[in-house]
Amino acid sequence: MIKISARNQRIKLPLLLIALLISAFAIGTTEFVIIDILPNVANDLNVTLSAAGLLVTLFNWSLDRRGATYTVSAELE
Repeated sequence: MIKISARNQRIKLPLLLIALLISAFAIGTTEFVIIDILPNVANDLNVTLSAAGLLVTLFNWSLDRRGATYTVSAELE
């Protein structure tokens, strides 16, 4: 068994929180950037705005499903 000192734990926790904060910001940014340019995407693809929004919704839903699947498979190993 590996022993970790209290000092190392105090240093490690803030680093993990900072990593979590950066990851959450990056994921949130990528999810919402498309909303600003959605009318341009719809025009470029020659589809309605609602159809382009549905494509974004389906893409985000697929990412959500894959993330859950990866989490479950990682816990099974």
